[in-house]
Order: sequence, then structure tokens, then C-alpha cells
Amino acid sequence: MAVTTEHISHADEFAEHKRTYHAVLRMVAIGTIHALTILVALAIGSLSQSWHAAAVWMIAATIAVAVGASSARLSWRPGAVVLGLTLFTLAVATG
Repeated sequence: MAVTTEHISHADEFAEHKRTYHAVLRMVAIGTIHALTILVALAIGSLSQSWHAAAVWMIAATIAVAVGASSARLSWRPGAVVLGLTLFTLAVATG
């Protein structure tokens, strides 16, 4: 059985750790915004009995998550825009 030892410098290891840490933070932010948007969409459906509007916002939130997760530059921003529009819709729908 061959034994291989791989020598990785501490600088490389730290750089990889830092990259992973930032990716996890980005995904947590995207996931949190997505969950909040889904909750607000459910509130729209429940309070105004407009389940079609709730479904539209849930689909829009999922698309925003896909766009944000695929682009490191955009990250959480598309989800935040959809969350803001969903909150506005909730305010209008409930009077």
C-alpha cells in the first residue's frame, strides 16, 4: 500500500478556509432571505386570501435564490429585492 503525504502550506490552507467561510456565509444569507420571503408570501395568502399572489412571490423568491447562488457578485441582492417587493405587496394587500 502506497502512503502519500501531501504538504500544504499554511497560507494555502488558510486561503481555502477563508474562501469556504465566505461561501457558507453567502449561502446562509441567501437562505435566510429566501425563508423570510416565503413566510411573507404565506402571510399574503393567509391574510388577504390571495394565494395566487403568494404563489407568484414564492416562485419569484426561488428564481432569485437561483440567480443569487449562481453569481458571487449578486449574492443575496436578488432575494432582498424580491423580499422588499413581497413586503410591499403584503402592506398593500392587507390595507
